[in-house]
Amino acid sequence: MNIDKIKIGMEFKDYPSLCRVLGVEPKVGGRNTKLHKEEFKRYFNWTNRGRKYIITDIYPKPKEKIDRRGKSKGSRNNNNVYMKYIDPILTNFFDNLNNRIIFITANQLIKQIGIVSSNYFEAIKSKKEFFQYLSNKENIGNFTALNNVFYCTNNILKAMVNSSLNRLEKENIINYECNYILHELHERKHERKFDGINIRLATKKEKKIINKYEDIVLKELKVKKSYLEQNDKLRKMYYEKVNELVFSELKYINLYYIGYKIVVNSQNDTEDVKDYKIKLNKLIKERVESKNINNKKNLEEKYNDYAFGTPILKSYEKDIASESYLIDTKVIIDNLLDLNAKRLKLITIKNSKEIIKKFVEDKSIIKTTEDRKITKRYVNSLVEIDENELSVQEATQTIESEIEWGFDVSNENISTIGKNRRNVTHET
Repeated sequence: MNIDKIKIGMEFKDYPSLCRVLGVEPKVGGRNTKLHKEEFKRYFNWTNRGRKYIITDIYPKPKEKIDRRGKSKGSRNNNNVYMKYIDPILTNFFDNLNNRIIFITANQLIKQIGIVSSNYFEAIKSKKEFFQYLSNKENIGNFTALNNVFYCTNNILKAMVNSSLNRLEKENIINYECNYILHELHERKHERKFDGINIRLATKKEKKIINKYEDIVLKELKVKKSYLEQNDKLRKMYYEKVNELVFSELKYINLYYIGYKIVVNSQNDTEDVKDYKIKLNKLIKERVESKNINNKKNLEEKYNDYAFGTPILKSYEKDIASESYLIDTKVIIDNLLDLNAKRLKLITIKNSKEIIKKFVEDKSIIKTTEDRKITKRYVNSLVEIDENELSVQEATQTIESEIEWGFDVSNENISTIGKNRRNVTHET
């Protein structure tokens, strides 16, 4: 990099022009460009006017290079911030278990320890209904903001729990293993009936079978597995195809999912963790919001130095670039994660078109989903629950006796295969 060619006060029309004068190749991609500019700032500084770069200072000697690994927001050392809260919270949970051995998914574990609102687990089941609910209540309209909040929250929570389990295992408080968990049916001798279920970890052979069919379906759909996290419809199709293949070979199982087998080794005199949960919840919300702020900054940096006319943004990029993105992000976080958020419940209404229409008209009790769903036999909606007034059951009894309500509170993202057939979740 040839610093001698720049002077204080010099102007460059854009980032590529500055790079040409410095004798370096422009970087491609938001993150690479950001790192490149951080390297520049060791030697000189500037201000931006639109896309222009105006040199304001040139240092006599380069500033010391800062090693940001594990120190920046979003780095792996962020786990140390969570550690003082999540470790005692999990220890307290294990100490109060009736069973010393449990099989549990990451989502179920996170739900049990209560570090985010139960709304998060309700909304997982149907993002569209949650989005429609917030559209009606809070006038939000940025679906990409919703997707990104879910994506960030999922990554933060699961990384936090995994790190904590590793630390607790090193302290010999627990032993754990993450693997496919199978619900194996016990077949009665001489009868084609099943009596009881045995829950266990998958063997190496069974895991190989499951992985084989996952690879087959990914190739068939021509997608990478990481892409499924951002496409609910495709993810559902993927799991349905995988499940059908797996159950055709492993006929002796009723359910399988990725989760933990946790063995609690010792009881501990644990402290009250209520305040820890409140403080950890605050950190989680701040972290999710920070990640989404960075999403917007990275997009702006990516296109700020676009040298060839107006960039063509993809649909999700337009959402991120819009003024509503960060506003909607805050609203979503407050309703989805905050421990004091109004509690929501996903319900299924099964009845005639007329009764459903009558039911939907009572806005004080329910916020409807898309109008077209009213014509269907089954309608999913989110109900607001006042903890100090009616229970869910009491609230539902005040509407119409003919309406049937179905609650799914134990398993998230579970698909049903066939009539009275097996369920599966791949959520960890």
